[in-house]
Amino acid sequence: MTAMSHTLDLHAGDGSVPVVPDVLLRRLEQAAESMASLSALMAQAQPAVAIVVDSADELVRRASDRGIDVDARLRETLSMVERITAPESMRLLNMLLDRLPMLEQAMLAGDRLPGAVAIGVDSLDEFMRDAQAAAPPAPLGLFGMVRALRDPDVQRTVGVLFRGAARVGRTLNRSPQLPSSPTAPQRG
Repeated sequence: MTAMSHTLDLHAGDGSVPVVPDVLLRRLEQAAESMASLSALMAQAQPAVAIVVDSADELVRRASDRGIDVDARLRETLSMVERITAPESMRLLNMLLDRLPMLEQAMLAGDRLPGAVAIGVDSLDEFMRDAQAAAPPAPLGLFGMVRALRDPDVQRTVGVLFRGAARVGRTLNRSPQLPSSPTAPQRG
């Protein structure tokens, strides 16, 4: 037997009939059994595949009846998948996912914003009506401010202002460095 031929050159005692080793026979039998199993599996799978294909054809037909070009939509979907899975898109999507809790808080705050604006406008309207009807307020010193803080309405207003200031401060601490505003021209 040569290394390249992979054939056995064994002969029976008289040299006329080749002898096939038992190992090779067992492998051939195993391959035949595997092929028979695969053939049976394919025969069983064929009706299931036909049902799936028929169902897909029916879905495409129904979509076409509604004026949907399934081929065009699939091409557009594949194009979107390519764009979404591009490295830059993936980087940006990961950044967005990392910031979802902040986005959720902003959306919730946005939901409450119309009510807060309405309260602010109503308060401003009331203030303007009072200011027009009354004499101008007297200047308020330190002790006058302390006395004003006894009023529950003033206390609530000051509380809202301080709570808002605290939130702005926390946001500034969590945010990256904000760009500085342009400086005023130097005099010289």
